[in-house]
Amino acid sequence: AKINQHGAGAAAGQDDGVDSVAGEAQSVDVRASHHVASTSYVSGLAASAGVFSGAGALSTNLFDSAATARIDGATVNAADAVVVEANGSQNALAIVVGAAAGLTGGAATGVVNDFSTRTEARLIGGKVSAGELQVTANSDNAASLVGGAGSLGAGAAVAGTALVNIGRATTLARLGSNVTATDVAVSGEVAVNALSRSDFNGLAVSGAAAGGAGIAGMAQLHLLQNDTRAL
Repeated sequence: AKINQHGAGAAAGQDDGVDSVAGEAQSVDVRASHHVASTSYVSGLAASAGVFSGAGALSTNLFDSAATARIDGATVNAADAVVVEANGSQNALAIVVGAAAGLTGGAATGVVNDFSTRTEARLIGGKVSAGELQVTANSDNAASLVGGAGSLGAGAAVAGTALVNIGRATTLARLGSNVTATDVAVSGEVAVNALSRSDFNGLAVSGAAAGGAGIAGMAQLHLLQNDTRAL
């Protein structure tokens, strides 16, 4: 969402030099939002009276999204508030279960979650006259990953579970820049806020029971890279 020119009582292009007088209760809102969510349930079951029984289950979530709200090089008049706001959220729930039973049993489960998001609100250049000015970017990312594997074998049994969670979030709120003049005349509050939250949880369980050798393994990897700035 973007605006190049705003004034009460007149429609004006960015370069036509028209300034308008704001009405008493006039406000300007520029908002952009993106919200994505995923829920997945995967199970794999196997049983055999033969030599081998194997089961596997895998869940993958790949998110790549962006929201940008901006006012660039515009003349904006508002007696009330000018608000530039961008909001983004990504949420995932994945439950994966695998089980195998046989003379030799093997079960494996995996969950891969990859978040990439950019949320930006900015006001750069031009002239703003208002009662209040708010430039806000909000980003909220959360995931709950559950993986379980179990195997039962009369001879040998092997079970393994792996959870991989990768999150990259850029949250930026900007008023002005070093290379572009921005004229701000505000009688009340000026607020520039960038807020981000990342909440990732994982539960991995595996078990193996055998008359001979039983092996069970679990692994979790959480890699988070957040860049949150208010400028």
